[in-house]
Amino acid sequence: DKDAMAITSVYIEGDLEYTNVSQIKSEVEKSIDAGLLYLDTRQIRNALLTESWIEEALVRKVWPPGLRVKIIERVPVAKWGARALLSSSGAVFEPKELGRFDNLVTLFSLHDRPKKVIENFLMVRKVFKHCGVSIKYFGATDRGEWLVLTRDEKRINLGRGDIKDKLYRFQYAYEREINAYWPAVTRIDLRYPNGLTVDKRQVKETRGSL
Repeated sequence: DKDAMAITSVYIEGDLEYTNVSQIKSEVEKSIDAGLLYLDTRQIRNALLTESWIEEALVRKVWPPGLRVKIIERVPVAKWGARALLSSSGAVFEPKELGRFDNLVTLFSLHDRPKKVIENFLMVRKVFKHCGVSIKYFGATDRGEWLVLTRDEKRINLGRGDIKDKLYRFQYAYEREINAYWPAVTRIDLRYPNGLTVDKRQVKETRGSL
């Protein structure tokens, strides 16, 4: 009998911050179309994986007749363009609400895959964090050049290809000179083989009288 040993309980497990547990439980219950012996847990798993926040779902049968479902959520590390998020595993997904993630860095690229963008972003973030500089945007332009826009509106062009040496060059220059006039910096160009250029705006001095 396909309906023998009917499922009587559904247990949801996982460290869930963004997933609605009641909604997940309802989704599982709707997918139950047989008793314990004939129930296809793969079908339930596949249905759960269509939810934007679910990275992985592990579904197993338990006794008395029931299901234990472990949910692994996606961990958002950045925004991807204007309407999506990027997970720590390199997956691009579109949750219904993005407003709560305005503090995340926005990543973008027209050519490179998300995983490559994340790899470079992690390198950039490590160096910039060491220098005390916060990143607002990072990605590859339509010309394939890696570009950083800081939260204080500095534009830093790392050029094409491998950026490790250029990041080392930036850190070296920042610690020895640039940090002294950082507020006046508008852009830094690291596309050169062995150097960099720095554009600054004029800072007006104000003098008062006692």
